[in-house]
Amino acid sequence: MKLPHILRATAAAALFTLGAAAAQAAVQSYSFVVELDLNAPATYTGSLSYDDESTSTTGPMGESLYALLSFSFEFVDINGDPKTYGLADLASAAAAEESSVFQGIDADESSGAFSFLSAVPSGSASFSVDLVNLFDTGNVTFRLRESGTVPAPATVLLAGLGLAGAGLCRRRRPSVPLERPTR
Repeated sequence: MKLPHILRATAAAALFTLGAAAAQAAVQSYSFVVELDLNAPATYTGSLSYDDESTSTTGPMGESLYALLSFSFEFVDINGDPKTYGLADLASAAAAEESSVFQGIDADESSGAFSFLSAVPSGSASFSVDLVNLFDTGNVTFRLRESGTVPAPATVLLAGLGLAGAGLCRRRRPSVPLERPTR
């Protein structure tokens, strides 16, 4: 009579796996537009994402700062040539939230060519550029592209372990050869 014990173990593994599914990562994805307005009116675009369920640090104005997961920005390099900047091109980068509301990003390009400031200290997100032949400031507009929860990697691992445990607990009947009636 091991069957009830096996059923209990399987049910416990299934409940453990379902309970673990609550561990989610809340990835926020934004697209943004930078509009320069002083010396050389122009528009540039980009995108970013961050996990607002990850550990944050506190910024100078009390805002919560989250590490960026991705960053892409179509801009110009020091020679005025088009270039796509990625996360690796930034010396520092963080998404800023105040009272759980996205306020923009605080980011600096490695060579100091451009920087983003969130809306926390000034009330509106801003952008500044300091290239050899161009110094300008501009406005940044962010648009939420995706907001959703995705399973954290640990959740997927726990689900797999739960299913493996359920498979191991499954009872197999030994095969018994059928006896043929003798005449």
